[in-house]
Amino acid sequence: MGRTCQTAFAQRNVRAKWSLFKTTQWGRIIQASQGNAPEALAELCQAYREPVYSYLRSRGFGHEVAEDLTQGLFASLLAPGKLAQADPGRGRFRDWLRKAAENHSCNHLDHTRALKRGGREEHLSIGPDIHEESIREASREPASPDRIFDRYWANTVIARALTRLRDDYVSEGKGDLFDHTEGILSQEGPCATDAEFAQIAKKTTIAIRVARHRLKEDMQPRFRRYLREEIGLTVEGPDAIDDELRILIDATT
Repeated sequence: MGRTCQTAFAQRNVRAKWSLFKTTQWGRIIQASQGNAPEALAELCQAYREPVYSYLRSRGFGHEVAEDLTQGLFASLLAPGKLAQADPGRGRFRDWLRKAAENHSCNHLDHTRALKRGGREEHLSIGPDIHEESIREASREPASPDRIFDRYWANTVIARALTRLRDDYVSEGKGDLFDHTEGILSQEGPCATDAEFAQIAKKTTIAIRVARHRLKEDMQPRFRRYLREEIGLTVEGPDAIDDELRILIDATT
């Protein structure tokens, strides 16, 4: 499927079943800043918590401190006018959020370290535990915190596009075939051979190979479209999508 798609399918460990935004990401951010859409902040935290957390871990913060800082950052976004500062006309939301994480860790580190988990600071529910093992592996790599942030941001965008892609095929009754095809394309390897999958599906091996080949060809344009749409949610306009896509590809290679 090409280098980009193969990289994408290697990210299954970071995929989560996030709900898709009903309008643009920027629109949800503005709604949250105005207090008109309280669920928008939860979606925001759920989608971008891992890049923030990994960024803080790569800056040397321990697991619990990084968790507290991540919680505190998103809690601070509830402050009136805070999210409104993330103006789409000022550039990429990715850059704004990374700078916000940097500023928050500098301004609130001493206070956050003094708090016990679940103490006086307000905590938001921002989803399941982050993949701490993958974060530890990333923190051992010779990469700057900014690059690690971009890598996890890229993984998040890719995972969201993959979730939409899989949902398409599930709705078409091809979810199992998608999972089988993804397993073959993934660096993790397939869970079953074509012959084994054919037995489960009660079809011939040849029929499965033909169906998988057709699905693979169909997946390419759909995945590219969803990837561009997800990127488009967090940049200032369509003209910035290609530049952001190049950054995303570079971050995952």
